[in-house]
Amino acid sequence: MRREQWGRWIAEEPASSQASAAARCILHTERARGGDLNRLRATLLQLSNRLRENYPTLRWTTRNLAIQCLIYQDQYEEAIAEYRRLQRVAPNEIERLFVEMDILLAEETVELMNTDDASSIHQSILETEEQIERLLVEKEEKLAQTLLPSEFELTAIYPNPFNELVQIQYAIPEAAEIRLAVYDVTGRDVAILFNERQIAGAHHTFWNSKGIATGSYILRLESSGKLCTQKLVLIK
Repeated sequence: MRREQWGRWIAEEPASSQASAAARCILHTERARGGDLNRLRATLLQLSNRLRENYPTLRWTTRNLAIQCLIYQDQYEEAIAEYRRLQRVAPNEIERLFVEMDILLAEETVELMNTDDASSIHQSILETEEQIERLLVEKEEKLAQTLLPSEFELTAIYPNPFNELVQIQYAIPEAAEIRLAVYDVTGRDVAILFNERQIAGAHHTFWNSKGIATGSYILRLESSGKLCTQKLVLIK
């Protein structure tokens, strides 16, 4: 029953995260029950070729899983060769680093299988651990660059005009002392929403204007000489 549901997700919702998760579940289930991994690998490759560029996430997942079918059958040399081909078409730097780690682990396994010298095995493990640690650090740095905002700004205010409750989204590229406040047209502060140190990233908060009169207000985001403002219109 579950296999049928996974198949429907892949067939009917190939662009969804469920489809990629379903493909992984199929592989792990097939492996656990001692199924034919060569046949599954052929099916995954056919699916990947059929997807082309229309569904890149599922296509990448199925190609990766097809290589895992080789790993699970101890066909490391062929798997390494396919990983290298896959690495050249990685959709982004993060995925490329993940594939590089898979290659290192596969190469390490091959080396361990071909040596009986305990000291050599120990040294090989240490070298691989160092390489993987370097790659993990590099991956975290790349991920941070991808996720952290590049500008200090008010990114979204919704709804505006608003009735009592408004959501405020803002971004800060580095940790800093942040003051987020609402002022009336005379410059008097009406509400202080945030006034302390905050980490870099995208943030959001709400202003509940209960008890505040209808009118126009100014939202100010301030930090170390930087200033962003936005007009708010409260209608009750």
